[in-house]
Amino acid sequence: MVKRQYTNKELIFSALNNERINAVPKFFMGTAFLAQQAGVSSKHFEEDQELYVQTNIEFSKKYGTTMYDAGFYADVKEQISDMKIESVIQSIDEIDKLECYSIEKSKALDNIAKKIYMYKKNDSSTPIYVGVRNTPMLVAELLGVASFYKKLVRDKRLIEETSKALEPILFEGLTKIAEAGCDIVWIPMPTISGTCISKKSYVESCHVYSTRFIEKIHQLGMKAIIHTCGKWNDRFDVVMQERPDAIHLSETNMSEFASKYGEQVCMMGNISVLNTLLYGEPEDVYRESYQSCMEAGRYGNYIVAPDCGVPANVKEKNIEEMFRASEVAARALYS
Repeated sequence: MVKRQYTNKELIFSALNNERINAVPKFFMGTAFLAQQAGVSSKHFEEDQELYVQTNIEFSKKYGTTMYDAGFYADVKEQISDMKIESVIQSIDEIDKLECYSIEKSKALDNIAKKIYMYKKNDSSTPIYVGVRNTPMLVAELLGVASFYKKLVRDKRLIEETSKALEPILFEGLTKIAEAGCDIVWIPMPTISGTCISKKSYVESCHVYSTRFIEKIHQLGMKAIIHTCGKWNDRFDVVMQERPDAIHLSETNMSEFASKYGEQVCMMGNISVLNTLLYGEPEDVYRESYQSCMEAGRYGNYIVAPDCGVPANVKEKNIEEMFRASEVAARALYS
């Protein structure tokens, strides 16, 4: 029997739709790593759209990764204030500063749209993702992270009112990203993880806005990947209610998570960037990657990936071993 060849889009969307497929798709996120490979600074790399796209395409061809990275939409604070200011909004009276933000003046969105156009011109069969902070994450950035944590206890109304004012801006940004041709929104949430805030605070001040953010992504025809950066074991039940298409895991017992949620949601990651990819030896990377693939891959909806962005000084041999392990595991699981 001839084994069917899937396009990258078929592979990724089958996994994100929680449909069993006999493969382990590959995901990579590492702007700093790719900038170093290209011999330029991260800032130059992000701004040079042609170099950014070409480097990502070459990396994808070399390792068989199945999504293209079109950058990050996160310029609300940058546009309305001096980025050196920790807390832009300190009271309800200051929420009207958000009125200064203009989608039409967003350099980030313009940069993303141009990258998406270049990707699609080169290869329309590979899905494209964009990183976007959701409403609670951006509220934390605007209030200042330390202040945000205090307000969760002392001034929930400020968080609520800022969230309400910010939501339409983010929804308009999501609309622009969808119109540009984005397929998947990747949502990093380190500031609101269990490492930083309680489950109670998450439910009271973040959950409803995270849910609506994902609902908007789905309404626009895109998929949503939540990146649970940090410890989330105490609130995965709440996150599942937000209906993400995938959960990009970090610091999680993969076997336990897969046993509980593996039939309900696509799983990604959980291969430690810090402990394994950065400081581990190639055999350590292979071992951890193979184990993750075997524990989650039995459900047919696991995407192998580092648990966060890969820094510049990770050894390329370790990247090779992560992806080699996924190929060996896929043969063991699905042959």
